[in-house]
Amino acid sequence: MAFILNNMGYHVVVNDMSNNREMSYVVSLSDFNSEVKTYRNVDFNFSGDFLRGYDYSIDYFNNLKDIPLKDKYDGIVLNVQVFKSELEMCKRIIDNSQSYVILIIRDKTVNSVNKKYILKYIFGSSKASKIHEIDFDFYDKEYQYIMDYDGIGKMKYLSENYSNVLIKTICSITGNGQGNVKKALKNLKEGKIFDNRFLE
Repeated sequence: MAFILNNMGYHVVVNDMSNNREMSYVVSLSDFNSEVKTYRNVDFNFSGDFLRGYDYSIDYFNNLKDIPLKDKYDGIVLNVQVFKSELEMCKRIIDNSQSYVILIIRDKTVNSVNKKYILKYIFGSSKASKIHEIDFDFYDKEYQYIMDYDGIGKMKYLSENYSNVLIKTICSITGNGQGNVKKALKNLKEGKIFDNRFLE
């Protein structure tokens, strides 16, 4: 999402608040001494502090329990699988947050629970602002593994389902029309990351 926002001309920082500096594997396996590392025009912050002052500051948590619910975010995007434990944690976040919450349920299979079941039997009266589902796709999962080892590259075969959810999510966050987001995503799929810092 950060690289799509960058390709739309926004200045973006990702604050890695994971307990194992998980984003460092996507960015680079070197230069661990740098607390803020710029990778393909997006700043990645490993200092443990929340950097602000960008067009978009994305706080990355790899454990839902670590999200500070007392903080007022402009928006929260929960990207989870269909495991009941994860969905119940999402329910707690939705119930206790004042923020606009987008829930993305990924890697859904034919026989896994669907949105209708989740809303009725797990969420009950809890209401996320938006709920999107992404079906399991081989290429999507392959890209996830590739990024863990080789960083961001071409994602030519990113599934239509995943692409549409990214577009809808970014439209909700930015207020941009789908045309701008689709163009930025198309360039990302082709491996193009634009450097807009020369405009500063």
